[in-house]
Amino acid sequence: MNAEKFLYHGCSDVAALNITQDYFNRSFAGKNGTVYGNGVYFSSMASYSHSYAVPNKHGKRCMFYARVLVGHTTSGDTTMK
Repeated sequence: MNAEKFLYHGCSDVAALNITQDYFNRSFAGKNGTVYGNGVYFSSMASYSHSYAVPNKHGKRCMFYARVLVGHTTSGDTTMK
C-alpha cells in the first residue's frame, strides 16, 4: 500500500493563514464541509477542492497541494458521521 499521496485542500484565506501557522490542525476542523464529520478534507481532484476555496475580497482563492500520509481509506457517505 502506498501511504503517501499528493492531494488538494481548498479553503478561505483566513483558513489558509491558520494552516500556514498551525499546519492542518484538527482543532480548526468543522467550520466548512462537514458532510462526513469533523476532520480535514482532501481531494485528488483540484476542481473539487476549488469549490471550497472561497474567493477573498480581491477575488483570490487559496488551495494547498499537500503530500499526505494516508492509512486505510474507504468511500464515504453521509451516514458515516
